[in-house]
Amino acid sequence: MSNQLIPQTFPLISVIIPVYNTEKYLQECVDSVMKQTYQNLEILLIDDGSTDTSAEICDAYERFDQRITTLHKENGGLSDARNFGIKNANGDYLCFIDSDDFISENFIEKLFESITKTHSDISFCNFVKFFPGKNKKIGNYHSKDLYENREDAIRGLFSGEIRTSAWAKLYKKSIFDSIQFPEGEIAEDIMTLYNAFCTINKISFTKKGIYFYRQNTTGITRTKTMALFNILKTKFKEIDQDVQENFVNLQKNARGYFVRIYIGTYSLNCIFGKQRDPSEYQLFKTEVIQYLPSVLQLSLIEMGFIKIRTIVFLNFPIIYDLIYKLYYLRQGIHK
Repeated sequence: MSNQLIPQTFPLISVIIPVYNTEKYLQECVDSVMKQTYQNLEILLIDDGSTDTSAEICDAYERFDQRITTLHKENGGLSDARNFGIKNANGDYLCFIDSDDFISENFIEKLFESITKTHSDISFCNFVKFFPGKNKKIGNYHSKDLYENREDAIRGLFSGEIRTSAWAKLYKKSIFDSIQFPEGEIAEDIMTLYNAFCTINKISFTKKGIYFYRQNTTGITRTKTMALFNILKTKFKEIDQDVQENFVNLQKNARGYFVRIYIGTYSLNCIFGKQRDPSEYQLFKTEVIQYLPSVLQLSLIEMGFIKIRTIVFLNFPIIYDLIYKLYYLRQGIHK
């Protein structure tokens, strides 16, 4: 594909960018979308009741580029903004970009090529995460090129090969005809992605890191991680029940996924909390232990690292805390 081709020969793709008080990063984000080699775009800036200058910035972009539409709404959170964008999207495909992130100029072109070449329902790419004040960029997630059926795709989600995030993906819009992001909740992507994967037939992967994910730790607090813990308990029970009914061969994979997410959430809690709270550790430990038999059944190829991580977490919690504090400090993340 070439940017010299007439844009209208390709289907319209809707780019949904929820915006809330990101004036510092918004220009970099929107500029990266405007510069896409794939030009037949509908760019929806969803101002979710911003109280800084983000709304004015969105309006200025709408006047500058006819492909941009700014929609203002009362603050309802990320899920509400995404759902609002979906309702107003006219494209055959859509993608979500967080307004503090940005994309390579060939992001949409590469994902569109992948989704059409393989006749997939979703295509996703590797991403680069970067930290404030750091030049170091770290690529993540090495997946196979194609997940050829629904069960294979869900296994990829549970294994961590496919990240549980709405961004860095291109979707057929029809996927969202019956699926919405849960409003008023954190961890909104977990159920949405799982439900979406339960409706599709094929997912493709682009190896290049062409989505740039900004690491922002200012909003991470003990209160939020404990709220996330409570939501995870509810969502994981729902997923576990659905897997038992529809994907019984994936039950141990699902439970390994639950353990990985629980331990990852605890890692944030012990790093960003003011001090270690043994009672909160016990809450996480209790949830991990109930799924431990399934984790131990997984092969080393499937989840070797999570087995080791789980053993350290359960038996040597102080050492576990220290290891992850040192790891995140090396990445430039700290209180």
